[in-house]
Amino acid sequence: MRLSTLLGTLALVACDVTTVPTESDSLTDTDIPIDPDPPDTDSDSPPTEPTDPTDPTDPPDPTDTGTGGTEDHDLDDDGYDGEVWGGDDCNDNDASIHPGAPDVPYDFVDHACDGMEDDLDDDGFGIADDCDDLDASAYPGAPEIWYDGVDEACDGGSDYDQDGDGYDADAYGGDDCNDLDPSTHPGAPDVPYDGVDHACDGMEDDLDGDGFGIVDDCNDADASIHPDATEVWYDGIDQNCDGNDLDQDEDGSDADTHGGDDCDDLDPDVGPLAAEVWYDGFDQNCDGANDYDQDGDIAESDVYGGLDCNDVDPTIGPYETEIFGDGIDQDCSGIDLDGTIKDIDDVVSGTFVINEIHHDSLAVTDTNGEWFEIVNDTVDVYDINGITIQGASPAEKFTITASILVEPGGIVLFARVDDPLVNGGIYGIDWEYERAIEFSTTDQLTIAKGITFVDVVNIGPVGLTSPAGSTVSLDPDKISSVENGDKLNWCPGVNPYGLGDLGTPGQPNPQCP
Repeated sequence: MRLSTLLGTLALVACDVTTVPTESDSLTDTDIPIDPDPPDTDSDSPPTEPTDPTDPTDPPDPTDTGTGGTEDHDLDDDGYDGEVWGGDDCNDNDASIHPGAPDVPYDFVDHACDGMEDDLDDDGFGIADDCDDLDASAYPGAPEIWYDGVDEACDGGSDYDQDGDGYDADAYGGDDCNDLDPSTHPGAPDVPYDGVDHACDGMEDDLDGDGFGIVDDCNDADASIHPDATEVWYDGIDQNCDGNDLDQDEDGSDADTHGGDDCDDLDPDVGPLAAEVWYDGFDQNCDGANDYDQDGDIAESDVYGGLDCNDVDPTIGPYETEIFGDGIDQDCSGIDLDGTIKDIDDVVSGTFVINEIHHDSLAVTDTNGEWFEIVNDTVDVYDINGITIQGASPAEKFTITASILVEPGGIVLFARVDDPLVNGGIYGIDWEYERAIEFSTTDQLTIAKGITFVDVVNIGPVGLTSPAGSTVSLDPDKISSVENGDKLNWCPGVNPYGLGDLGTPGQPNPQCP
């Protein structure tokens, strides 16, 4: 029964199979209604077997048509051959996809088969590459229009950084001072002295990095030197670039300790350009003059313990020569005599008295520092022209050969050298006798008129003595040719003068202790 059933089934199948006829031509199938075609059985050349669209090695049959009369290499019947068969339909299974088809924005399908999937603005770049697919002027490689806020070139760079150095232009809120030069931006290394502010710090050419460029920095190779630096005075370096290292008080004069003439470089009120304030004990104008000698006549004002009775007139002072009878006390003696002037013929013993001798100087050599003085012990004015002074030896003597008027109580000062810079600082010398008399440890000093001795004193162990550097000074209460013969009426000088010796040259002696 199984066998009969099988045979019956086969018979039915055999009766249902359509016989495949041979082709009546060499090219076109007219008897096969559906592609793909079965293999050709004819002997034409080349074979005209039906095309298999799924087999890229099966060449198409150009005259073969499918259902509806379409060619057999346009499967989706959209009028465009598939790319597989040399056409330009990028998806031959979807009739909505072919060249020229409208793209559906951003569905990630290339409907138009132009390779520019989703190019809404038709600028040739799809959404994958176009940074603004609504603006046809913005696409990769587009010309950039700088500073308009639009990234036309789609490079992701700042529209305000034209030179591409990573810094926006300072004209648009950035800090790049030159947006056309990529070597110029904040932090860029400066090229010394090229005239360009590469670092955009406003300090063009600041080689030492101290915050000041070559225009203001007086030494751009040393960071410790710039206009804001602290000055180290007198070191030869101008740290703060003000052109001044030797004038600390900035009064216009350099310190005298460093070659200038400012005697106090810490006080701007003291210097050679300052006005002197007299009698305050300070040398404001640094001239080295005595602050108590305003008229510069080498005598201090009597208001401040000196002997100058008029300290604003240099022709009046204790060292000036009296002009008798003119109503002016030139020598500050307190009188202006208008009487007879006596001369050498009127001189007698005791008219003049030796009252101070300096025979042993420490400030300078004895040759330069020796001096002595005599005083008029009368009530008359004398002209001592013709008076002779001599030492222990008759050969040691000199004679006054000029008119020297001496008031009552007036002092006449004699010195070996009359230059204060040489004699130890003695001023007001009336007569320079040079080497005519040289004092020794044992000596004698005599005033004579011809053969008449006016006064005589002895120097040495049996006479007058004093320590080196001090004068031997007669007590002012003992001024007479008799009293000065007693060495007990003499004492060492105690008042410093000039370079440091002790005595009162040309001035009244202090009392002895």
